Amino acid sequence: MKRRRIPDAGEASSTKMKHSADTKEESRFVLLGGEKLLKAEECNSILRIGQSQQVLDLEDWEVLTKMKQQRITDEDVPLNRPATEEPKSDLRLVLLGGDCAYNCYASNMILRTVHTECAINPKKGNIREGTVDGRQVSVFVTPSYWMNHLASYMFFRNGVESIRHEIQNCTTVTFPGPHAFLLVMRPGHTTGKEHHLLKAITYMFGAEALQYTMVLFVHGHEWENPEEHLKNCCMKMCGARHFILENSNENIKELFKQINAMTRMKSNSFFVQKSYENVMKMCFEPWERAQVSKEAKLQKELEETKTEQCLREDMKAEFDSPRIERDLRKKLEASRHYENVLQKDLDTAMCNERQLRNELKASRDHESMLRKELDTAMSIERQLRNELKASRHYESVLQKDLDTAMSTEIQLKNELKASRDSESALQKDLATAMSNERQSRNELKATRDNESVLQKDLDTAMCNERQLRNELKASKDYESVLQKELDRVKQSEIHLRKEMEDVLKISKAGVLKSVRRSSIDGLPPIMKEDQSNKPLDDMEEI
Repeated sequence: MKRRRIPDAGEASSTKMKHSADTKEESRFVLLGGEKLLKAEECNSILRIGQSQQVLDLEDWEVLTKMKQQRITDEDVPLNRPATEEPKSDLRLVLLGGDCAYNCYASNMILRTVHTECAINPKKGNIREGTVDGRQVSVFVTPSYWMNHLASYMFFRNGVESIRHEIQNCTTVTFPGPHAFLLVMRPGHTTGKEHHLLKAITYMFGAEALQYTMVLFVHGHEWENPEEHLKNCCMKMCGARHFILENSNENIKELFKQINAMTRMKSNSFFVQKSYENVMKMCFEPWERAQVSKEAKLQKELEETKTEQCLREDMKAEFDSPRIERDLRKKLEASRHYENVLQKDLDTAMCNERQLRNELKASRDHESMLRKELDTAMSIERQLRNELKASRHYESVLQKDLDTAMSTEIQLKNELKASRDSESALQKDLATAMSNERQSRNELKATRDNESVLQKDLDTAMCNERQLRNELKASKDYESVLQKELDRVKQSEIHLRKEMEDVLKISKAGVLKSVRRSSIDGLPPIMKEDQSNKPLDDMEEI
């Protein structure tokens, strides 16, 4: 079977498709459906650039299906490559998951790239391609909102029908079909809704799709209890097929091997939707059988025609041998003449070669001179670049100094303004102080006048004080005299008391009473008011 050519996108849009005489070089598709936008997307997917290897996979699948129907071997119907050979340059994967970050991380690990954006179109997912281990790998990252969207519906069928076209897009962008569906999960961070994605795939593509499904665990170093995750319902639906994704080339190669091992025992090396397979059985296979028989018949007729033509040429050669000898002689002479012409041309060419060699030498000398000039110019350029760099550095330093000076100037202006404000405040304070000083001077003058008056009063008071001091001294002297007189009187009284005690003792003892002096005679004389300042001697005389 011949490989058919996939037209470029420009050819598909700008030129009209021409029908070839060979029916194997063209394919006709009938797109049924009511939405024009979806049909246009499907058409672009079929005519997409870079799908030649996918077409080969489809051809192999078609021929293998035909071989099973007709019970024939590989020798009867040749394939483009052996059926058991794994596709070394094409691998198509579909990533399912409810977390955009985990899906993006898994696609980066598989394609060995760094891509931070999760999806270009969040409603239709993102198809990413790359070459890994000599293979052309296509990874379709499904929208992450599918999981929560499906879980939000009370009736699961309604949720699937609402995103039917988006789910069908999985097989469209990975035409003719994906090799594996990978459910991306993280150990310990599952939500319990992941099984809705597997149920949706089963609802849309049938239970056979689960045979091409595998659980892909990311961040496997966080896997604390593997037994619990192996009991997960998603693992059971996938037949316990799982893989722990790590950031290494060997791990990715092991993933590809596990995918190949998963699809090796299947009827097809990639998933094909049942509806498409039925269409191929009904329409393509009868047409293919007719074309194969027609090709075999044409090949047989062509071989018979070639055999008849060879016999005719042999018979004609036997009759035309003398003529052929004459022709050969003419050709020999023409060849010798042509040899002489070639010799002359050779001499001319050698002369031209010597001339060209001289020109080449001159050109090389000129080139060496130009190289020296170029080196000089480059050294000058480097010097100028260094000077320019130094100039820019100096300019940046000057700019910094200018910025510092401007900031200092602004600061000084602010300080000057503050100083002027302070000066005006000081001027006001000075005026207030001067007015207060004048008031104080007036008050001082009044105080001094008052002080002079008080000084005079003080002098008078001091004079009076001296006079009073003299009077006080005289009074104290008189008081001392009185004190002495009082002491004398007290002594006399004590003496009289003793005499009275003696008299009492004598009277008690029965001694004759003696004439006593009256107690009044022993009392001190009573001074009158006009005699208070006279000495006692004068008073006794009185």
